[in-house]
Amino acid sequence: FFGQDLPKNAALAVECFRIAAKGGNVAANYSLGWCEKHGKGTPKDAEKAVKHLKFAADAGHPHACFSLGECYETGEGVPLRNVREAIALYKKAAAKGHAGAVKKLAELEK
Repeated sequence: FFGQDLPKNAALAVECFRIAAKGGNVAANYSLGWCEKHGKGTPKDAEKAVKHLKFAADAGHPHACFSLGECYETGEGVPLRNVREAIALYKKAAAKGHAGAVKKLAELEK
């Protein structure tokens, strides 16, 4: 994805993430969900993104918790916007040292 040691190729990276995600790899589920959420290397699909981000967030992946929190905060890819769920996910990410989650919590508390 980032072009380390090989040419940069987001579409090929997504296919690798997809294979590893099917095998239950937490980091691959996060990466695939992020790519689907942002349309990097694959068409943008918020509902698919949420599925992969939830898998990784349930496993405690801090970046997945943050990204899924964003989805709940905005209502992107989830059935209903849910700020409480977003805050819970941001807290989970912040507890693992995610700086963006700490900042987001401070903003929401204002």
